[in-house]
Amino acid sequence: MYNFGLPSTLKAYFDHVARAGVTFRYTEKGAVGLLTGKKVYVFSARGGLYAGTSRDTQTPYVRDILAFLGMDDIEFIYAEGLAISEASKQQGIARAHAEINQLLGSPLGREGQDQSAQAQRDKQRDEEDADLERRDRRLVAVMGARRTSELL
Repeated sequence: MYNFGLPSTLKAYFDHVARAGVTFRYTEKGAVGLLTGKKVYVFSARGGLYAGTSRDTQTPYVRDILAFLGMDDIEFIYAEGLAISEASKQQGIARAHAEINQLLGSPLGREGQDQSAQAQRDKQRDEEDADLERRDRRLVAVMGARRTSELL
C-alpha cells in the first residue's frame, strides 16, 4: 500500500488490462467482465496495520477492478506491520506464511516451513563461519607481529 492507495505501476497495469471487448464488454445492463471462472490470490505487503479498517482503500479497489473484469473468487493475503518494529515485521511475515501454507495444504506447507527453517540455520552457520574466519585472520596477524618483533 502506498499512501493508502495502490502503487502507480499496479494502477497502470489495471488500466492496460481493462479493455472493452477484450476483458470486459458493455451491455444494455452495464459492463460485464469476460475473465470469469478464475481464482485470484492477492498478496499485499504493508508497513502498517490496515486490513479490515476504513483506511484500507486498496482491498476494495482491487476487489472492484477484478470483479469488473469478471473475477469474483478473490482471496487476499496480507503481510502487515512490516515498518512498525522488527517483532511486528516477523509476526506479519509469519502470519502471511501461515495463510499461504494453509492455502497450499499441509504437506507443501510443512515442506515450505522446513525449507525456511533450514535456510535460517544455513545463514546462521555461514555467519558463524565468517566470524571464525575473521578471528583466525586477526590471530594470524597478531602472531605474525610477535614473530617479527622477536626477530628484531
